[in-house]
Amino acid sequence: MQYENYKTESEREQEVLDNIITFREIYGYSPSYAQLGKLSGVSKSRIAQLIESLQTKKLVAKDGSKPRTLVVL
Repeated sequence: MQYENYKTESEREQEVLDNIITFREIYGYSPSYAQLGKLSGVSKSRIAQLIESLQTKKLVAKDGSKPRTLVVL
């Protein structure tokens, strides 16, 4: 059995960070969780978990009261 599609937690987090940065550079605002999910190939709930982990590590910040406010620190 091959695990070529398996990514570690840190690889997934880095992929999400890269997708946020790229999306913001192109569009000028942050992607939604659904858009991040499509870009990263995971569900919205998994994106929420990854974003929470990135916030804990102080790699991203967001304003909880507003949509699309993810900022890479």
